[in-house]
Amino acid sequence: DLKSKNVCYIKIIHHASCYSERKAMVVHDILGNLGFQLKMRAINHHIPVDVEPLETWMSANEKRRLNKCLKDGFTFTIEPESRAEEIHAFIAEKRKEKNLEISISLDKLRLYIEEFPQTYSFFSIRKEGEICAATVAVRISKKIMYNFLPASDTAYNAYSPMVLLLSKMYQYCQREKFEMLDLGISTTSDGKPQK
Repeated sequence: DLKSKNVCYIKIIHHASCYSERKAMVVHDILGNLGFQLKMRAINHHIPVDVEPLETWMSANEKRRLNKCLKDGFTFTIEPESRAEEIHAFIAEKRKEKNLEISISLDKLRLYIEEFPQTYSFFSIRKEGEICAATVAVRISKKIMYNFLPASDTAYNAYSPMVLLLSKMYQYCQREKFEMLDLGISTTSDGKPQK
């Protein structure tokens, strides 16, 4: 039908195969049989959520940074939706400092929050009220939480507040019975690996 309408190019960005390995293989095979070609393969990072604490799999360095944050009074907050603008502004500013773009405007985020209530969550790490790290998370399903927009303040690099944020998000996922915390891919928008 699309060929008859002179459409000559279709770009499909598929969800991470870890969501359902079997279904991803089926989709890949079907699209390949229809003449589609794989142009980019991104490595997805995700953490299976089980009864063990996240610290079980952390390196010694990550555990030190986690304990340093806890000892020095960093706090985790599940932010209310009313703080979406503050969290978005923080993330946009911190990404800009690293020459990264934020992939969603505040207006679009507000629209999605309105259209899909109960889907977006906001988490932060604060030190004396100041945001040190924050993220917007998306409930992909009852089983998967996606860490959509993480960012941290480079002024706190010695602490690595993102380690504390991920540890607390993992605990949140345990309480809410999620089975996976999806951290996303490490590529630029044009498919190049990103450190």
